[in-house]
Amino acid sequence: MDFLQFIETPFFSKQRDILLTEDEFREFQQVLLLNPSSGALIVGTGGVRKVRFAIGQKGKSGGVRVIYYYQEP
Repeated sequence: MDFLQFIETPFFSKQRDILLTEDEFREFQQVLLLNPSSGALIVGTGGVRKVRFAIGQKGKSGGVRVIYYYQEP
């Protein structure tokens, strides 16, 4: 079993508190835990990815976009 760790920048933490409820954030974490390579790989970054996550009734296009790093095992 692989070990994943979420490390937030101060900017991310502030925006998360504004944009996501605690339940939405936990749901987002679950999505990444189940499929950490689900985001689109940003070419030339060595593992940085971007992903969209729907919040409320807005759908993905009105949701949040998160940039994260995931190193393939």
